[in-house]
Amino acid sequence: MFVSDPNYQELQRVLLYPVTAYLTALSFGIITNRNIDIVDTEKIRTASAIGSNLAHELRTPLASIRAIARGVDNFMPSLMDAYKKAKSAGIEVKPLRDSQVDLLITALETIGNDMLLVNTADKPSTDLEFNQFSVLQCIEEAVTRYPFNNSRERELTSFRVEEDFELHAPRLLVIHILFNLIKNSLYYVQQTGDGYIIISASVSREGKQIVVHDNGAGIRPHVLPHIFERFYTTTKTGQGAGIGLSFCKMVMNSIGGKIDCVSIPDEQTKFTLTFSHRA
Repeated sequence: MFVSDPNYQELQRVLLYPVTAYLTALSFGIITNRNIDIVDTEKIRTASAIGSNLAHELRTPLASIRAIARGVDNFMPSLMDAYKKAKSAGIEVKPLRDSQVDLLITALETIGNDMLLVNTADKPSTDLEFNQFSVLQCIEEAVTRYPFNNSRERELTSFRVEEDFELHAPRLLVIHILFNLIKNSLYYVQQTGDGYIIISASVSREGKQIVVHDNGAGIRPHVLPHIFERFYTTTKTGQGAGIGLSFCKMVMNSIGGKIDCVSIPDEQTKFTLTFSHRA
């Protein structure tokens, strides 16, 4: 049925005005979201520039500390041997427990090695030292050395390697990657109040793999694509700078591997480190 004399004013009121209002609101929303994205991008660029400048300024003094630590480490075996001989000869020396002696020997190596984390440049150092090492021993060392805040955190973390295999990669950097993944998992697991973190290793078609799996709060879908971006973080101020996961990706890419993350909110998160079969 056709209307012979349409009421154009009524049509404008019912159709045209609401559509115009909707389009205006939609345009405003698009512009606002774009402005927010631009601001966020600029914030990340600014933080990246500041971080790179800080790293540049710190590189020289930290390199000196690392060199000194290596120099003292070279003499430490002789000093420890002299201490033991003096003690055996009855010379009065301040007593040291065996655990303290072991700590002195490993502390200097740890100081030198931890300087690697200061590198926040786009590419890691070109003088990476590759090692042939057991993946089981690597995971054990990472869990043993990780600075858990309390015994509860330590109890949450376990590892499982059904069949040990060797990797050819920078061992210390792999350990630091595991440090970052453990820290990340602890943050999400402790939001739920009850959970676990399991580190496992296996060989698949893709390559040799290490998996860090937790049943924590998970990562939201809109956050997941950004987690490996430098200085991107959703944690509270003082709890993270958004460097850890970008460091992991940088290292894995530099040695010909990759890192992936799969997460289901409120259920679980899996980070997978994949090394080539030749590694």
